[in-house]
Amino acid sequence: MKQQLAVQQAMTDLVEVLFHHGFTDIRVGNVMRLFGTSEDHCKEFMDQRFVINGETLDMVPVGKTDDPFTKHPVISNKIH
Repeated sequence: MKQQLAVQQAMTDLVEVLFHHGFTDIRVGNVMRLFGTSEDHCKEFMDQRFVINGETLDMVPVGKTDDPFTKHPVISNKIH
């Protein structure tokens, strides 16, 4: 459990840095790959992308037309 929380925090930190530098289409599967997740498992998440909602890292489907995060993927004042 402690290791899982550490990985979740590391993923959140990585996504925050990427957003801060203008990268907003961050696929969940690609981030999982960086943390050593198997390729097959990563493929299951390639149709999801990360968004920061307040202090929470969330996943939303890619290409969903009514996605409220499409224009504003970072809804947080944590790093801005």
